[in-house]
Amino acid sequence: MDLGIVSDELARTRLTQLLDRYIGRCTPELFLAYRPDVLPYPQPPSTTPTYTLAGIIGFVGDLSGTLLIGATPSVVSACHPFRDQQVLTERMQLDWIGELANQMLGRLKTRLNVHGLEIRFSAPISLAGERMRHVGAAGSTFRASFVYGEDVVDVWVDAEIKESVINSEAFYDDSREGDGDEGAVVFL
Repeated sequence: MDLGIVSDELARTRLTQLLDRYIGRCTPELFLAYRPDVLPYPQPPSTTPTYTLAGIIGFVGDLSGTLLIGATPSVVSACHPFRDQQVLTERMQLDWIGELANQMLGRLKTRLNVHGLEIRFSAPISLAGERMRHVGAAGSTFRASFVYGEDVVDVWVDAEIKESVINSEAFYDDSREGDGDEGAVVFL
């Protein structure tokens, strides 16, 4: 396939398609691994976040940016691995929301790798606050919302595409689509 010169707008549209596809799959899978069944929210409820805990993780490579998972303490507690053994402290909830962001980006990385995208990521950070709000970055901002009971789980990705990716055939190729090699161990 000869792509010729692809516009930045087409590349951003493609990135949005990939993020929509994979975050739509990865988020329910991630939470289901720890019990809660989160379901896609048909449309983001508003631009005002309803979460008070956030896990944020940065990434660089063919894409550069951040991923944020925002949730309420009740959602974080419902999927925490120690939920049945002890009372969860705020510190434990903060650690867990950071770990959820880490695992989400790992799942996303695996799937984006099928499209020729390589990323590396930092350690996650966690925040707690009553009036947190997300302000999109200069690149593309993607938001997906999910529900767990009465609570909303938000996933935000702000990303800029590296110039070399824009004209890459693999980036636009869906013939190799899959779930990647999740759980595979690579020795360097």
